[in-house]
Amino acid sequence: MKKIGRILCFCILLPTAVFAQEREFSSHGYIDLEFEYDTEEEVSTFDSKHFNIVSTYTFDQFRVFSEIEWEHGTVLEDNPEESEGEVAVERAWLEYVHSDHLKLRAGKFITPFGIYNIIHNASPTFLTTILPLIYQSHRPFGLGKDRLYGRFFTGLQLLGTLRTNSGIRFWYTVGLGNGRSDEQFSDDNDTNKSLTGRLQLEYNQFNLGFSHYRDRSETGFSGLSEARQRATAADLTINQGAFKIQGEYARFSMERATGSGFQVADSYYGQISYRIEDAITPVIRYDRFDPDRGSPDNGERQLLVGLNVSPHPQVYLKTEIHFNAFQEAGEPSNRLYLSSVSVAF
Repeated sequence: MKKIGRILCFCILLPTAVFAQEREFSSHGYIDLEFEYDTEEEVSTFDSKHFNIVSTYTFDQFRVFSEIEWEHGTVLEDNPEESEGEVAVERAWLEYVHSDHLKLRAGKFITPFGIYNIIHNASPTFLTTILPLIYQSHRPFGLGKDRLYGRFFTGLQLLGTLRTNSGIRFWYTVGLGNGRSDEQFSDDNDTNKSLTGRLQLEYNQFNLGFSHYRDRSETGFSGLSEARQRATAADLTINQGAFKIQGEYARFSMERATGSGFQVADSYYGQISYRIEDAITPVIRYDRFDPDRGSPDNGERQLLVGLNVSPHPQVYLKTEIHFNAFQEAGEPSNRLYLSSVSVAF
C-alpha cells in the first residue's frame, strides 16, 4: 500500500501540509465498484458505490478544499422516488495556515474519529472492501440506524503538527460544530454544539491515536430528544517490514429514553496483513461489536479473510469473506462474500 500512499497523499493527506505562498489548483479522485453475495438473504448484487472528486485551491496563506461524491450510480430525476443514489458535498472548507503548528478551518468537515473516518470513503487506501464494525451503522435501541458518532460536522476546526527532538511527531485536531439533526449542516436547532478532538503520535514503526466525540442529537438513538451521546476511541498501528498490525477500541455512551442514564456500547477489532512485493496483501481481521454492555446476549462477531491485489499502482482488486456470528437468540450465523475494484486518479 506504499504506492497508493504516494499517489493519494495529495488527495487525502494534503490537509495537513503547509503550502508555499502561490496560487495553485489541483484535482484528484477515486472510483470503485463492489460485488456482494449474502448467504442469509441469498442475494447478489453489483454496486457502483463511489465516484469522488477532491479539489484544492491555494492562495497565499489560504486554502479552499472540497470533496463531492456521487454514490451508488447516481441518477437524479424530477420525481425523487425515481432517483437512485445521491450526490453530496462531503467536505468544503476554507483554511488559514499560520504555520505547521497552527491552522484554522471553517466549513463542513469529516469528523476526526479513529483511523478510517479521517480518510473517509477513499477506498484505494483500504485493504478491505468493508470497514470494521466501529465505522458501520447500528441500532443500539432497535430504533433508527446510524453510526454511533457524527460522521460529519459544520463549524470550526483548529489543528496542527508538532515534532520533538527525539523524533516523535504529533498531530492534533479540535473541532466545534452543530450537533446531529436533520439539517445539521445549515441550521442547528439549539445552542448545543458537538465537540470533536483527536491526538495522534508517530514514532518509528508505531502510530498511536486517541479520538473523542460528543454532542446532543436532535433525536437520539433511544428516541429521546436532545439525547446526550459520547464516543471515545484508541487506535494502534505497527508497521514492521512487510507486516502491518492494526487495532482499535471504541466506547459509545447514549442517553436512554428515560433520560436517567446511559446505555454503553463498545467495539474492537484486530487486523494483521503481510505485503508481498508491494502488490499482493493477504489480510485477516477479527471484529466484535456489543450494542449494550449491560446485556449478555446481543453481541456480534465477525471474522474476515481477504486478499488485496494491486496490478497497477493506482488499481486495487479486493476479495474477502466475512464469517458473521450473533449472540441474539434466533439470529443465524451467515457468510458474506465481497469483491471490489478501487482506482485512484
